[in-house]
Amino acid sequence: MVNTKLADVLSHALSAPLFALYSLIIIYAANSAAYSPLPACLAILIGGVFLTILPVAPLSLNVLKGNVDVFVSDRRRRPKFYSYAILSYLAGALISHVLGVKILTIIHLAYFFVTLSVMIINFKTKISAHASGIAGPVTYIVFFLGLSYAFLYLILIPVAWARIKLKAHTIQQITLGTIVAVIVTFLTCFIMYDVLLY
Repeated sequence: MVNTKLADVLSHALSAPLFALYSLIIIYAANSAAYSPLPACLAILIGGVFLTILPVAPLSLNVLKGNVDVFVSDRRRRPKFYSYAILSYLAGALISHVLGVKILTIIHLAYFFVTLSVMIINFKTKISAHASGIAGPVTYIVFFLGLSYAFLYLILIPVAWARIKLKAHTIQQITLGTIVAVIVTFLTCFIMYDVLLY
C-alpha cells in the first residue's frame, strides 16, 4: 500500500508537464543569461504556460468531469489530448521565436516533435509519456549545459519503478519512450541550434 502511494506521488511529481518547468529552472540556475534577451522570470513564465499549464488544461477538465483518468490509461483516448499539447508547444515555439529566445524556441520544438512522435507510436503500441517526459528534457539540458548534467537521466529509475508498480507500463514501453525522446530531442536541438539565427 505504501509503495503504491509512493509510486502515485512520484508519477504526479515527475509528470512531463511539471518536469518541463523543473528543466527551465535548472537551465536558469546553471546559466542565468540562458533566456536572453528576455528576463528569466518572463521566459520561465512563458514556458510554464505553454509547456505546463495549457497542455494539460483540456485533460484536467475531462478528469474533473470524470470522463478520463489523469494518466489516460486507455491509449485510444490519448491522441486527442496529445493534439492539444502539440498545439500548445507549437504556439510556445512561435512566441519564443518572435521574442528572440533561441533556447526557449528549441525547447518548445523539442516538446512538439517528441509529443508528435509519441502520439504516432501510440496508434500502434503503448509508449510511456512519463519516460519521454523525463528523457527529452534531460537530453536538451545536457545539450545546452554539458555532459556534467547527464546524471539527471537517473531520474528515469524512480519514474520507471513507479509506472511499473502502478501497472501503467512495462519496461519495454518505458524503454521505448526513453529512446524515442532522447533521439528526437537530440536531433531537434542539433538541427535547430544552427537553423535558428538570432
